[in-house]
Amino acid sequence: MYDARRRGNEGETITKITSGIWCAFLNCVDLLNLPHWQMIDCEERERVYLITAAPCLPRSACPACGSLIVVKHAADEQTIRDLSCHGKQVVILVNRIRYRCKACRKTWFEVLPEVDEHRSATCRLVRYVQQQSLFRPFVALAAECGLDEKSVRTIFHEYVLELEQVMQQSTPRVLGLDELHLMGQPQGMITDIEARRFVEILPDRKKATVARYLQHLPDKDRIQVAVIDMHAPYLQALTEQLPQVSVVIDRFHVIQLLNRAVDQARKAIRESLPDRQRRQLMHDRFLLLKRHRGL
Repeated sequence: MYDARRRGNEGETITKITSGIWCAFLNCVDLLNLPHWQMIDCEERERVYLITAAPCLPRSACPACGSLIVVKHAADEQTIRDLSCHGKQVVILVNRIRYRCKACRKTWFEVLPEVDEHRSATCRLVRYVQQQSLFRPFVALAAECGLDEKSVRTIFHEYVLELEQVMQQSTPRVLGLDELHLMGQPQGMITDIEARRFVEILPDRKKATVARYLQHLPDKDRIQVAVIDMHAPYLQALTEQLPQVSVVIDRFHVIQLLNRAVDQARKAIRESLPDRQRRQLMHDRFLLLKRHRGL
């Protein structure tokens, strides 16, 4: 009994020593790795690191009058989200100073470097969410970073708008009109045949939707050829909006219809034959589908 108690006490002592060493290590190592920030303290919890830090920028001049005669007016404790570390969320605790100008009596908060003040998060965390939100679910990303799902969704939408403004797509010379099935619903798909890239995905493939898109398309005179399938609304919309464009039916749909016609003729001929001849032609379909050099 004595040995068991002693071993138990030794185990508790080792655990406390290990925990103390780890806490001392965290306080010595700068987990933030942010320029112009100084880490003061770090507290490790089950799912989060609470890091107390302060900005290291020099005191700025008054933003209203430019005077350098400023004093500390007040302080406000704020929390800022940062990138995850060691599989845990990171929260920065900063005692943000509010300054007052002696000349014009204006007050303002000190500047927090590398912080997106609209979301109380570091700029690198916002950039990380922007990139990851293109590929990962919003809920999983919010749980990883400690943000609200609505915030992740807002960052995603703003990033998409930013990409759309930066990305410049010229009107294709050879325009492709096809369809794409998403969630079981056919949607119109606009492609650049020569560049082999997507241009736009329409809500549906109705004539009114396609005509509205073609009507507002910039540099319509640049389009010389339109490649479509045999969907009649495509041809009608092109005839109305781009009458000068040459319309071409893509080869895939033409061959598809030809194969369908040959198959119907084959079945009709087989039905007129006796049973013995019909059995001899059991695999004639594959014979008709072979290329000439493969016969």
